[in-house]
Amino acid sequence: MIEDVPIDWLFGIQKRFGKEFFKAQGLDLDVLIKGLEGDKLDWNKEYILAMSRKVNGLLDNFDWKMHATTDQQTIQDNLLEDIVDIVKYTIAIAILNGFDTKDFIRKFDEKSTVVDAKFRQQQTIEKLKKSTHPIALIDIDGVIAQYPKPLMTYFALQVGDEEWIDKQPSDFLRHNPTLFHELKREYRLSGRKSQVPIVPGIRTFMNWLKSNEYTIVLLTARPYDKIYRIYADTLKFLSENNIPYDCIIWNENKGQYAVEHLGSANVEFAIDDEVLNANEFAYNGIRSYLFNPSGEEVSGVLPDVHVIKNFVEVTI
Repeated sequence: MIEDVPIDWLFGIQKRFGKEFFKAQGLDLDVLIKGLEGDKLDWNKEYILAMSRKVNGLLDNFDWKMHATTDQQTIQDNLLEDIVDIVKYTIAIAILNGFDTKDFIRKFDEKSTVVDAKFRQQQTIEKLKKSTHPIALIDIDGVIAQYPKPLMTYFALQVGDEEWIDKQPSDFLRHNPTLFHELKREYRLSGRKSQVPIVPGIRTFMNWLKSNEYTIVLLTARPYDKIYRIYADTLKFLSENNIPYDCIIWNENKGQYAVEHLGSANVEFAIDDEVLNANEFAYNGIRSYLFNPSGEEVSGVLPDVHVIKNFVEVTI
């Protein structure tokens, strides 16, 4: 039955056509996919430009003038055909870049989770501005997820030098700036963000907050707008570690953003592992905790910031 057509069938039809199409151009699709002949970049551009024209053409299927006489049946049929063309171009681009149906379904599922989370997050932030429940602002990296040891362990593995495990990212950045950015990008793309261990004691602390009716807002500067999978990896990390929360603020300047959007709300305290953010909260009248589990001396901390080694030191 055509109603039960699997996505494999759609990819199969498009790949068979693609083989014939590129054969007529004197090219082999399988070889082109591997980047061994032809200019894959140019063909990607051709596909994308053709699809863009189809997307823009969708508007032509609708009658924008009051005196238009195109019948509804024709509009619907033309609209559906244009949609199918767009889907075919989308699949063709996926195939050209080496993606199969498993890749497509996995990413579709991840993206659906992200879209749902973003929608609910924005609604929650608006509600928080009017909420009477106490709000706790909790940073993710360094407070919930262990950092920077997982990153430095990856760096050490890649360069074959275990001495980097106990050093700081800033040390590696000074050592080799180009390699630092290259490896950090690889690390973010590898999915390891979803597998890092949690900070000892954080799950108990977060569960206590939730049981006492705190609204938990997580903060992160993770660049999901540049590396898309970071959003899904973060949600997976939180879910698999049973970390309760109500929403996530994603912003490079997370401290400043939280103050600007929730400063007038019922924020009771904030915990961050970066001095700059802890100072930002304290300066704006929010009880601020700088999480410093190593106990090493930290400079530049404002007098109103409470430096803590573990979560039992948080006064609630």
